[in-house]
Amino acid sequence: MRFAPETLEILGLKPKSLPNHGEIYAAHHQERQNRLRIAPKFKYLSGYQPLTKAQQAQISEEYSLVLDLKSFRYEIAEAEEDCFSESQNLRIKRKIKCIRLVDQKTEMHFDCDLSTKPFVHILFLGLKDPQKPIGFFKMKNSMERFRNWLEENQIDGAYGRSVASQYSTKLNFKRYPHLDGDWRRAKANVKSSKGQRSKGLDKLSALYLRTELFIPFPKENQTGDGLKILMPTKSKMKEMWLKDPKEMEELTKFSKYEYNRNKNRYK
Repeated sequence: MRFAPETLEILGLKPKSLPNHGEIYAAHHQERQNRLRIAPKFKYLSGYQPLTKAQQAQISEEYSLVLDLKSFRYEIAEAEEDCFSESQNLRIKRKIKCIRLVDQKTEMHFDCDLSTKPFVHILFLGLKDPQKPIGFFKMKNSMERFRNWLEENQIDGAYGRSVASQYSTKLNFKRYPHLDGDWRRAKANVKSSKGQRSKGLDKLSALYLRTELFIPFPKENQTGDGLKILMPTKSKMKEMWLKDPKEMEELTKFSKYEYNRNKNRYK
């Protein structure tokens, strides 16, 4: 599947068309792709602090947002990203104002760069205490509340990268001794709605896809570490299904809904 050109542009990508301009063009194209494969480097310049009422008003005005104070708490931090710029054809450093949405019910938090609207960039998704997992359904409920917040603010969705980062998680040395206990990097080996076992999918990526809320980017745009994933809002997801149901069926084949709906076909 190829996302619409305007969607790819918003997400910092370009359609992979390769006009027949000879070997010189191909060489430049490959060089650019090699630079793109170098994952962006990200570092925080400050810790997260709760938004004051004045900051809440400022953020609301700057990003045209309604801050739902019943569902989330809001915090702010500064960060720096070293990444490759397609428009400038070089690596650049840019300062990022990171906004953290903390779910009031589960304490699950979503660290976001809101400047990438209409698709928010999820920088990190985590728990207050990584040693105390909240379970699949509570996690999914938090994600749905976040997705609803995006929809209410007329944002098309959120995107990020599924990668076992340096952030801690509850380890299982007995089951995954070869991975130093890190379950996130283990092979998922889950069944799709077509009855096929996943091959290169790790457990963390499978967890996101199983929620039915995330879909993977097209293979041609999978560069760097981890799986690039997109969380469309309900209305955006419906739009994508209407536009290309065959491709959406492929992209959602690892969701729990699609698997349960089709599992009896492959027994």
